[in-house]
Formats: sequence, structure tokens, C-alpha cells
Amino acid sequence: MTIMEQRQSLPIYKLKDELIKAINDNQILIVVGETGSGKTTQLTQYIAEAGFAARGRIGCTQPRRVAAMSVAKRVAEEFGCLLGQEVGYTIRFEDCTSNETMIKYMTDGMLLRESLLDGEMRNYSCIMLDEAHERSISTDVLFGLLKETVKVRKFSRWRAQADDILCDVVMVSRAIAVYFVTFNMIILSVEVGRMG
Repeated sequence: MTIMEQRQSLPIYKLKDELIKAINDNQILIVVGETGSGKTTQLTQYIAEAGFAARGRIGCTQPRRVAAMSVAKRVAEEFGCLLGQEVGYTIRFEDCTSNETMIKYMTDGMLLRESLLDGEMRNYSCIMLDEAHERSISTDVLFGLLKETVKVRKFSRWRAQADDILCDVVMVSRAIAVYFVTFNMIILSVEVGRMG
């Protein structure tokens, strides 16, 4: 199976157009889906393909260093570039990005560190908090900081993702939705392909 066929076989592929429309129409998008549905590897690519990279990088946080490196490597392969060019990663003590990097995977702590230097996250057109159900101090602080960033930036977009067992997903997505209730927001479920 080719890389393109693999990408098209993922459950998230059927929702590509809905996802891009939701991203364009809402400040906050909560994506709920099972592990293996393609959220982490595909959503950043869909956002880049839709032209968001022209306005800034697409950032995606991961709770662990190994995840940030391995996902970036896989996405670089799918994107057809060398790791560190259009797709890269940043973890503590290692920056595998360049001026060409459009999609950047990083640990929660690295994005938190960047936010200290630039509270408005001007280098990013979209920020995706992946594995949001794996709550940590960094993730919780990022939720607060990014909530303020969304208020400040007129055209800001950031994305929260949650995946795990269904029970955990429902609890996390509801909690996140309540936290961002004052924003233009939508929840999209990858498993069933419906919006709510």
C-alpha cells in the first residue's frame, strides 16, 4: 500500500473537508477520536494543505519527547521531505527545525517555553494540543495561556485533541468545551463523522 493509500484509509480522511471547514468557521476545534484514527499525523497536514502555513507555523504538542520525534518523522515521510525541513520537532536540548519548517511537533513544555517569549504565539497560525486527556501541569497552563491568546489574536486558531478510551474522551471533551464556552467552538467526532 502506498503512503497516499495509507493516509486515505484512515478514519479521519473521510472528514477532511468537514475538518477544514470547521477550522475556518470556528476559533476552537475539539477533535475526538480513537487512537489510530489519524488525528495526530493527518490533521496537521490537512491544515498545511489548506494554506494555513502561509500565515505561520502549524504547531502540535505531544506529552512526551519520543512521541514528538517519532510523529514528526512519520509526517515528514508522508509529506515527502527530510525531517527538519517542512516538518520538524523541538524537544528539550534538541531543535530539528529550520526556517522552512511549516509543521512543528514539540513537547508541551517547549510550547510553554515559547509562550514566555511570545505570549501571542505570533509564529503560529494553528496550535494543536494533542493528547489533551493526558493532563499535566504544562498542558493545564497551556490551556489557560492559549485561552488568553485566542482573546487577544483576532484571527487566532488553536486546536485541542483528545483521544483514549471512549469514557475518557467524553469527559475530557466536555470539560474542554465548558472551559471554552465563550468562544466560537465546535466538537468533531472522528469515529462517527458527525459534528456537535
